[in-house]
Amino acid sequence: MAPTMAIANKLYMLQWAGKPMPEGWAIDGEGRPITDPNVYFALPGAILPLGSTPANGVHKGFGLLVLVEALAGLLSGDGGSMLRKKGEHCHAFCALRIDAFPSGGSFGALMDEMVERLHATPTVEGAGRVRYPGERGNQTYAERSAQGIPLRPHVLNDLRQVGEELRLPLDEVWEV
Repeated sequence: MAPTMAIANKLYMLQWAGKPMPEGWAIDGEGRPITDPNVYFALPGAILPLGSTPANGVHKGFGLLVLVEALAGLLSGDGGSMLRKKGEHCHAFCALRIDAFPSGGSFGALMDEMVERLHATPTVEGAGRVRYPGERGNQTYAERSAQGIPLRPHVLNDLRQVGEELRLPLDEVWEV
């Protein structure tokens, strides 16, 4: 989970689809809002922290962002996004010994109960149920493992071109 209004891959997807991004997601180098993903990738700028404005709690998102930068960027030796060129990435991983915590033995049962309560939480009209982080990705993984991975038209076109160059048929693909 990124502590920002969006992730760069989401902006790429909007760019590929020819769609604008919502105002409040990104700014240019002068601090002006950007809604065109092409402008974001062409000019200096930034994706805003969660909250995006002082009235919406950007200070909380900024605090989370600094914490993640320290743990993922600095601790990994990468230097973090402030020192990395736009488009470059790093990752940090952490493993915890759950049984070393006081609640270690009951962690699984407590997680199950928390997920049940999240799913039972009322939502505003038109919104789906509350999900835990990673739940949608897990569902997508299961669906795509069973049904295959849909491809966007530009990806499919690139694969077809490479397939033709290499004389490899692409029989098992479809467009989104």
